[in-house]
Amino acid sequence: MSSIIAFRPSEKVHFAVYEHKLVDEQNHFLKYRAIVLKDVSGLVVRFTGLENFVGEYTGNMPRTNARGRAELMYICNALNFIFENNNIRCISDITIDMILAYLRTYATTPKVDGTQLYRGKQSVNKCTFYVC
Repeated sequence: MSSIIAFRPSEKVHFAVYEHKLVDEQNHFLKYRAIVLKDVSGLVVRFTGLENFVGEYTGNMPRTNARGRAELMYICNALNFIFENNNIRCISDITIDMILAYLRTYATTPKVDGTQLYRGKQSVNKCTFYVC
């Protein structure tokens, strides 16, 4: 049984997308994507299992390798923002207000520092869909 992911303040970790590629016995190319915790040097510290909860709720557990990298990146960015800007230590401590604060920041922050290029409506909608 897995445990709830808890953070120690001394840990300098961040959420990231891990991608493993392989070829099976029938020469099918497979990709497995996971949400992991990486340290400052980029090494995987822990697999989280959070990728199993990404996507629309259909009552069934989604196939992990069916998740796109972009979907997982939106979620990792949101988690990193939330953990960095709030005094929480556990995923279950995340509130709706924290998620709304991330979405507001995502929508109103320029894509590149020093420019007036903001994210488009389509990008904001995708981010909102995947994060929620």
